[in-house]
Amino acid sequence: MIKSIIVDDERHSRQLLEVLLKRYCQDIKLLGQASSVAEAVELINRQAPDLIFLDIEMPGGDGFELLKQFNNASFLTCFVTGYSEYAVKAIKFGVFDYLLKPVDIQELKQTIKKAREALSEWKDRNPDHEIIIQEGDRFWVVDKNKIINISAESNYSMVYTTEGKRIISTIPLNQFESMLDENEFFRCHKSHIIKLGMIKSYELTRTGIIEMENNMNIPLAARRKNRFTELFSNNRGIK
Repeated sequence: MIKSIIVDDERHSRQLLEVLLKRYCQDIKLLGQASSVAEAVELINRQAPDLIFLDIEMPGGDGFELLKQFNNASFLTCFVTGYSEYAVKAIKFGVFDYLLKPVDIQELKQTIKKAREALSEWKDRNPDHEIIIQEGDRFWVVDKNKIINISAESNYSMVYTTEGKRIISTIPLNQFESMLDENEFFRCHKSHIIKLGMIKSYELTRTGIIEMENNMNIPLAARRKNRFTELFSNNRGIK
C-alpha cells in the first residue's frame, strides 16, 4: 500500500480527490488530510507518508513553502492545482508529478503507477530495516526485525526488543504504526503494537490474550480479533 495524504485548503477538492483515489486507486492508503501548511507539517511528521497530493495556492503559505521545510524528504510530492504556470518551478523543487484540476482519472492512475514503481525502486536501493527512536537525549538505531512489541504507558511508548532492551520514548503509537510494515506489525489494542513473527501463543477468549516471545501477555481487542487471525495466518503462511 502507498501511504498518502491530501493537502488542500478547499474541502470540496480534498473530498473529490479522496473519492477518486478510493474508487480507482485501491493500493492507496489515505492517512489523513490537511487544509494548511501548518496542518500538513504536523501530519507529515506524525504519519510519515510515501506520497503527498499537494495544492499550491493556500492561505498562510503555498505548497512550495511546505516543501522548503522538508529538504531531504522521504516522500514523493504530486501537485494537484488549477494553475499550469507553476510547472517549471515544480521541477526545480523535485516534485514527482503535476496534475491539473479537474483531475483526469487516467492521469491520476498513471501518477499512482509511476509512484508505485518509484517507491519500489527506492526501497530496493535503500533497505528499510532500521528506525531511529529517541529516548531523552539519546537516539537508538533499532532493527525492525528485533522489535517484539511496543506498549503505550501514560505519555510514553515502551519498545521491547529481542536484545532485552526496553526503550522509553515520547513517540506516540500512531507514529510507530506508520513507521512499521502493516503486514509484519499489528495494532492489536489501542495501547499495543505487536510483531506478528514474535508471537509465542494466543487465546481467542472473550478478552483475547497474545503471548509474545519475551513472555509478555498482550491484550487483543475484541473488534480486532478477525483482522488479527487473518494477518497472523498470512504472516505464517497458513491457508
